[in-house]
Amino acid sequence: MPGFAAGVCAEIDVAKETIAPAGDLRGRLRIAAPLTFGPTHFAPVLAEMGRRHPQLHIHTCSAMS
Repeated sequence: MPGFAAGVCAEIDVAKETIAPAGDLRGRLRIAAPLTFGPTHFAPVLAEMGRRHPQLHIHTCSAMS
């Protein structure tokens, strides 16, 4: 899913520029996802977000669905 992750990161960049054109994302982001989806699909996206935005604290919660 590298293409999917890249697309999500691109959308995040657009949102970032819309919300805070002069600053980095910071604060806490909480994400809940099913255990069958989160590690496979969200993990690469969240890892990239963490690299791009070191002041953003990402908290995830996975559960069986």
